[in-house]
Formats: sequence, C-alpha cells, structure tokens
Amino acid sequence: MSMVAITGASGVTDIVTGIGNSASLTLTNVDLKGQFSTGSVALQGGGNTTIDAGATLDDSGDLIFSNYYQSLSVTGGSLNVAGNLIENYGDTQTLTGGNITVGSIEPNAGISNGYSYNSYSISGGIYTVTGSVTGTLYGSGDQFNVSGNGSFVVDGSMALGSDGFTTSGFGSIELASVTDTAN
Repeated sequence: MSMVAITGASGVTDIVTGIGNSASLTLTNVDLKGQFSTGSVALQGGGNTTIDAGATLDDSGDLIFSNYYQSLSVTGGSLNVAGNLIENYGDTQTLTGGNITVGSIEPNAGISNGYSYNSYSISGGIYTVTGSVTGTLYGSGDQFNVSGNGSFVVDGSMALGSDGFTTSGFGSIELASVTDTAN
C-alpha cells in the first residue's frame, strides 16, 4: 500500500469515486463518493472533506485535523476511525445522516493549554465515540448541537470543562460517564 494525497485547488472540491486502499490518506477539499480503507487520515488546509451517501471511509489508525478551521461532513455515508480523532482549533464536524464512529476524541498536543472551540452539528445519523472524549488543561470549549433524529453517544467518559450541549427535535446525547475536569 502507498501514501495517497488528494488536494483540490483553492476554492475547488475534487470528487473521488471508486474503491481504494492506502497506508495513509491526506485530504484537502475532497468529496468522497466511493469505498476507501486506510491506515491513517490527515485533513489538511482550511478546506472541507465530505463523505457522501453510500460512501465509506474506514481508518484503522487516527484521523488528524492538521490545521485550524477545517470541516468534515458526513452526509449519509459512513466514517469509521479505529483510533483517535485528533481535533485542532475551530474545526467543524457535521453529520446529517449515516454514521461516524471514532475510538476517542482528543485535542492536538499543540493546544494542550488552551481551548479548541470545535463544533459538532448532528442533525441525522449516529455519532459514536467508543472510548473517551478528553479536553485540554482548561477544557475544550467545544459545542455539541444535536437535532432532528441525530444522536451523539459516548461509551467511555466525557471530560466536561467549558463545553456546550444542546438538543432539539428528537436529537439525543448519551454520555456513559462524565468527569468534572478537563483532562
């Protein structure tokens, strides 16, 4: 297997179809419409990565938001990350249908003493964290907004710091356990 980088030009989104396997995958401004498996994923640039209806991205390692203000959208597809989802600053994740499953959510080591201010918007489908959600020394400042028939589930512990949670419609948030410190 090889390392693969797919980068859309500034302001342009590359549409990727088919079936593919790689040791690692680097994505910038990409709309996935096929079935892909990889050992790790890095989202780069300030762009958006979308996993469309019927598409899958199976990652046996970590998924890393490499830069600030990145966006990941799952619109009816499936994202499965066996390892950690490593957030950066000001990143956005949107789930409108389908599912996202990650091993854990943790902050990038470079922001260990500050807030990350990431947002999670779930209006359909199920976002599952099979492990824990951790924050920085002061918390994360992340916002979790669940609406429609969306669901956010944490099977491990959720570190509460300065996070915000809202639900509306039939949206639900299920936390197996919480801690009152950011770490």
